[in-house]
Amino acid sequence: QGTVGLSVNLTPQLTSEGKCILIFNMFAGRVGLLSLLLALRSLQSKKAYAYAESQLPVG
Repeated sequence: QGTVGLSVNLTPQLTSEGKCILIFNMFAGRVGLLSLLLALRSLQSKKAYAYAESQLPVG
């Protein structure tokens, strides 16, 4: 992963999908792959509540 593009003048010949892959790789290299994965994981919805768990003595 890097923060720079291709330097052999191949970028204009890429398809749109290839350019999107290149953009994603450059962004991931700049931000950091681990930081990017943690940011994507935090987008998942979380419950705003939790049920209380305890064992009550019976008898």
